[in-house]
Amino acid sequence: MIWVFKTSIDSSEDIDKATSLLNRYIQAPSKWNFDLEDCDKILRIEYHGPDILTVINTLNENGIRCEELPD
Repeated sequence: MIWVFKTSIDSSEDIDKATSLLNRYIQAPSKWNFDLEDCDKILRIEYHGPDILTVINTLNENGIRCEELPD
């Protein structure tokens, strides 16, 4: 499943921090990418793991606002 999130990521430091956190929870073959050109600072995650909310809560708890965008 592909999840699309609006984030507060706006720098390479934020990307590094988010990547470090995502690496803890998301293993291959899942993947993600950032689209900072978009006004919503998009994070797309292809994830087939147990609970995506754990991943999102972890980002939010570490200062990276992340909310799912509606379809």
